[in-house]
Amino acid sequence: MDPIGAIFASIVDVISNPISQRFADVTGTQIQSVLVEHQGIQVPYSYQLWKIQPKSVCHSYGNNVEDFSRCTVAAKSMFTEAC
Repeated sequence: MDPIGAIFASIVDVISNPISQRFADVTGTQIQSVLVEHQGIQVPYSYQLWKIQPKSVCHSYGNNVEDFSRCTVAAKSMFTEAC
């Protein structure tokens, strides 16, 4: 990226993202939700202060036991590989 483009991108980023959101992202004070694909399965979870919220893992599959089971197996594999 050229220097002018980089400066313009930085200005747009500063305008579009409030400082309080940047602070929350850096400090981890707010719960963040993530959806990651692992082994072909969408694995949703939330974290705060760099700790995973256990009840949030695969919560969207709660009504379907078969999909929830696949998701938890994929989540376990994903977290094991990451750690």
